[in-house]
Amino acid sequence: MIPTNDHRLSPRRTRRYRCRTAEYEARSVLREMAFPVVIRSTDPAFPGSLVAWSPAGVVHVFSVVSTRRAIAGVAEAASLFSGEIADLRGIPRATGASVNLWIRSGHKSWHLYRVFPGGIAETGVPDVA
Repeated sequence: MIPTNDHRLSPRRTRRYRCRTAEYEARSVLREMAFPVVIRSTDPAFPGSLVAWSPAGVVHVFSVVSTRRAIAGVAEAASLFSGEIADLRGIPRATGASVNLWIRSGHKSWHLYRVFPGGIAETGVPDVA
């Protein structure tokens, strides 16, 4: 008899727009931006996809998702990914740290958002310092 694992996957890991390809692309971008350590999370209980440390030791959390839909702006991103945003809001953060939502739209377009306790805001790349 083969032993089985009764552990069930989180619904977050079965959503259709979680894309490992996008996560690996985002990891490469962060490494090119001089983040010395970037790890990909495989823990289904953790809402982030990537955790990156700046050279100063500040932690930045990234949730990387993918969709085929075109994203018109912050309001549409907040509507499409409201569950992810709600999960990300609960992550505690130290001074200088950030929690981010990166959305790959189509195959080449990226939309970058910073997640705050009260909502999200469009942003560029996070500060490396």
